[in-house]
This record gives sequence, structure tokens and C-alpha cells, in this order.
Amino acid sequence: MTKIKQGVSKASDWKNNTLGGGGIFVDIDTSEANFENTPHYLTTLEGEKHHWDAGGINAIYNATPKGFRIYLKWVYKFDKPLTASFAEKNGWYIKWTAILE
Repeated sequence: MTKIKQGVSKASDWKNNTLGGGGIFVDIDTSEANFENTPHYLTTLEGEKHHWDAGGINAIYNATPKGFRIYLKWVYKFDKPLTASFAEKNGWYIKWTAILE
């Protein structure tokens, strides 16, 4: 039987990535879905503005039954560094879907 769960992060969940060239990351907690095994995660980045300039939304890191991490960086050279405060100010959040067959 296929199990599907969905959720949304908050704009305030972003953190600055001080390693690996900058950018930001978010840890997504999926523990409320009670998966026994690691599901397949699908994600979208949504917000008010500028989120189309960010890359990395579909790269899932450290996937477990309880969650995963996403790192974002600018795709195009932007005049300001990508920071957690910029993402929060522009209302960026993650919508995720988890599927376990």
C-alpha cells in the first residue's frame, strides 16, 4: 500500500550555510508522517519574490524516514549574497511530498 504525506516549512526555518561556498539550507522535519523507511521526497520552493533565481531545490540531502535537508545557492550572479534573512524577508518556504511504496 502506498503512503503519501505532505507538508510545508516556514520562511523562518532557513539557516545560513557557513560551509561550502555560502548560500542557505533548511532541515525539513517529516517525523509526523511516521514513515518506517525512507520515502521518496519531492519538493518545490515557493515564496513572494526572487525564488526563481535560486538553485538546488530538487537536491535532497541526508534523507531519512524523519526528514531531509535542502541547500540553495544563487543560480545567477546576484548583487547580494543569499542569506536566511533574505529568504525569510521574501517569504520562501518548501512544500514537500513524501511517497513510500
